[in-house]
Amino acid sequence: MSNRSTTLLLVGLRLLVLNLTYFFLPLYLRDVGATGWWNGLLLAMFAVTAFLSAFQTGIFTDRYPIRFLLAAGFLLMAAFELAVPRTSSLPLLIGVFLLGGFGNTLLEISLSAYVLKTVDDVRPGRWFGAYFAVQGLGIGAGILGGGLLVGWGGYEAAFHVAAVAFLAAALLSLRLADTGRVRARLAEYASHLAARDAVWITAAFFLLSLHWGAEVTSVAPFLRDDLDLDPVRTGWYMGGALVGLALAGHLAGVAFDRGASLTTLAVTGLLLSGLGHVAMTVPVPLASWVIRFLHESGDGASGVVLFLLLNRVFPRERIGGLASFVATATIVGRLLGTVGFAPLGQAAGYRWPLIVSGLLTAAAVLPLLRVLRRPAAAFRE
Repeated sequence: MSNRSTTLLLVGLRLLVLNLTYFFLPLYLRDVGATGWWNGLLLAMFAVTAFLSAFQTGIFTDRYPIRFLLAAGFLLMAAFELAVPRTSSLPLLIGVFLLGGFGNTLLEISLSAYVLKTVDDVRPGRWFGAYFAVQGLGIGAGILGGGLLVGWGGYEAAFHVAAVAFLAAALLSLRLADTGRVRARLAEYASHLAARDAVWITAAFFLLSLHWGAEVTSVAPFLRDDLDLDPVRTGWYMGGALVGLALAGHLAGVAFDRGASLTTLAVTGLLLSGLGHVAMTVPVPLASWVIRFLHESGDGASGVVLFLLLNRVFPRERIGGLASFVATATIVGRLLGTVGFAPLGQAAGYRWPLIVSGLLTAAAVLPLLRVLRRPAAAFRE
């Protein structure tokens, strides 16, 4: 198996296995007695841990072999999956979710850094498109598989299958080739991050990330309470819609390599994502699914745009740490979305977090246009 194939397999496997349980955690926690506030707090631990460790993890990817960081992350996630169903105390679950959050951050930051460091400069769109296509397929298959597992054997069966799969992924990650290493001073990172392009990109994807937090606490309850979908049908709903992310990610990457405007891809992606998030709250399951498919398509195109911009703006040898700073901003948005939208959903109905966060995602077009109006040659001034 080639190094690129192994990379994409790990990207897809990580999200497939994670979503066997992660998407259904709001329902699991509610079933074991967590209120809306506790639910949001526990799920926010992933974002809290990511906020505290993402930038340092990114710097580690510039300094140390990424395969060892990935192996550690997969082992931590296996421990998380084993610990959740065995921990009955809500306060103790905070520690378990912090553990899972740290493992997930190691994986998310390390895999994205590896993809950015190994990109082919001749056809970057196809590589980034493949990355997001595999992500979409992995998330979709994970949610679908999780729904089937929960429907067949309950939540505990899903946790156990996920733990075993994460252990296997830890062994596979050790096969990855090494990337170049550099020890840069923090001041060198800061000089790049203070540039106006980096500031506008960070602002745009902070706004985009707010809807990811809303999804963590609101989509599964919305599908159950408003559309009356059980776990199996929820898995089909989400898994099928995520095919849109995979297709759009691939097509956006190919379109860019063939000369498509990055501005067109960005505006189309963000508007589809944001307005689709608003409109998917229509109380008709089939219509909601079609709109959700369009929303996921927007997410896929937006993700490719982000990686293409990071590849343009930041130097390759320090891109792990620099990209992780932008990721930290999205983590803050995800955290604020998780904590802020959970009480709103419980008080006013779970469609409202989706509507509000969707409008904020559409507004992310504005700061991104400040960057995209400049010619590509001017990006690294």
